[in-house]
Amino acid sequence: MTTAAQNGQTLRTYSYDAFGNRSSKTEYQTAGGLVTTYRT
Repeated sequence: MTTAAQNGQTLRTYSYDAFGNRSSKTEYQTAGGLVTTYRT
């Protein structure tokens, strides 16, 4: 899964590395995006 949406609005997007591990998550809020980066 790369995108989570509700009622047509994107809530979160995910990025993965070449091994399928989640490398980042962006949560979209009314004030802007909040990015979480995972260390591998």
